[in-house]
This record gives sequence, C-alpha cells and structure tokens, in this order.
Amino acid sequence: MSYVLVGCRLLIGLVFVLSAVSKIRSRAAYAKFREATRSLAPGLPYRPVAAFVVALELAVAPALAWPATTPIGFAAAAALLAAFTVATASAIRRGSRVDCRCFGPSATTAGAGHLVRNGVLLAAATAGAGLAVAGVPPVGAHLAGVAVAVAAALLLTTLAVLADDIAGLFSASP
Repeated sequence: MSYVLVGCRLLIGLVFVLSAVSKIRSRAAYAKFREATRSLAPGLPYRPVAAFVVALELAVAPALAWPATTPIGFAAAAALLAAFTVATASAIRRGSRVDCRCFGPSATTAGAGHLVRNGVLLAAATAGAGLAVAGVPPVGAHLAGVAVAVAAALLLTTLAVLADDIAGLFSASP
C-alpha cells in the first residue's frame, strides 16, 4: 500500500511543478495564463487568482516531499483540481471557448478531456491524502516496488501533461 502513496506523491508533485513552471517560464506564457484565468473565472479578480494558482501549484511539490506535510500537499492539490474542474465545467456550460493553459501554451480548447484528466488527478490526490492520513507504513527496502511506483507515476505524469497532444494525434485531419 505504501507504494501507492509513493506513486501518488510523485505524480501529483510532478504534475503541479510542471504546470506552474509552464505558466511562469516567460512573460508571454504567464500573460496568456492570466487571460485564460479571466475567461475561466469571470467576475473574479483574475490577476490575483492567477498569481495564487501558480503560488499554490509551486507549494504542492515541497509539501508532498516531507511526510509531515504530505496531507497538506494533497489537500492543496485536491482543492486546486476541484476548482479547475468547476471552472472548466462552467466554461463548457457557458459555451466559452477558452484555450487550456494547464501546461503552458496550447491551442486546445478546454473541454471534456480536461475534466477527465482533472478527475483522474483528483482521484490520485484524494487516494494519496487518505493513505497519508491513515499513516501507512513507510516503504521498505523493496527496490522493485519503488521502481514500479516511480515508473507508474512518471508514465501517468507524461500522459497528464501531454494529453492534449495525444488527443490531437487522433483528431487531426490528414
């Protein structure tokens, strides 16, 4: 069971670091993220909301790195994922065409695939939080178990980050 916790910590930590870095890697990337925030959350002060999102995304990974703060890291990740899901679902319901800026520049309009991705990540964050709070025993010296957990987390991280590109391979016209 503790290998699942290792995988969840790595998956969620990497996804949030990559998401935050993609948004702040340049002025242009951050400006586009702020504009996406304005479209996804109309009526909210989008500049502070965008800054808060990036700051919280950057705080998740270090929180997950330390056992004592792991539940806090998962809770922050789950709260952000829930907010992203609600904002995306609301934009879809309003008929807004907002480019997904989850992982930096993208020409993909936020849609149902983003809701699925958020749901999977939310499930991982919730499962990880449950395991962390339950106090599962630390990982033993079973290198194979750790390797499988790390490999699974890396694969899922890659799929989460590249989901738009992968979906584009199957929807593009020749």
